[in-house]
Amino acid sequence: MEVAYKLLTVEEFLDACPNDQRHYQLFDGVIVAMAPPGDRHQRIAGVLGGLLYNAVAVKLPGCAVLIQAGIAPQGTRGRDHFETDFTITCEPPRDDRRGIVDQPLLIVEILSPGTDRDDVFVKLPAYQRIASLREILYVETERMGATVYRRDGGNWAATVVGERDRLRLETIRIDVALADLYRGVPGLTP
Repeated sequence: MEVAYKLLTVEEFLDACPNDQRHYQLFDGVIVAMAPPGDRHQRIAGVLGGLLYNAVAVKLPGCAVLIQAGIAPQGTRGRDHFETDFTITCEPPRDDRRGIVDQPLLIVEILSPGTDRDDVFVKLPAYQRIASLREILYVETERMGATVYRRDGGNWAATVVGERDRLRLETIRIDVALADLYRGVPGLTP
């Protein structure tokens, strides 16, 4: 006999999620613990966070760079709640959202070997259904590379960025050499 369990909504997940200093996501109603980010992930996030913050402060005053923001693509009654590496939003802060960003402009995910399949095959299609979202950036940790997904009208187009290319984000008007994100990253330093 199999043990029955209840698939959670985002609201139930937020009420039941342990407060134990770990990070959790909700995939199709099931709570999944997140592994701590590796060294490469952390180093890339540090450089990228600085670039994002500086660009938003200068080019989109009034907007915010959020770290580990909650994204609930179907709202609190849905069964998915993802935690992004970075989210850019211009929505005003409100205490009643419980950490969920309703109107992201840009979502950034730094891919790790243990999470890249979920990031690409589960999260990406869910993110692409968010009406306010204009760009999604996926940054590699196993090699120098990135993919920018950009909404063009009602369709999404992907641009692959290689180690000798420039990374361009239209939403926050960034144009930098991709290699700059990898400064100080062991095994990937240009």
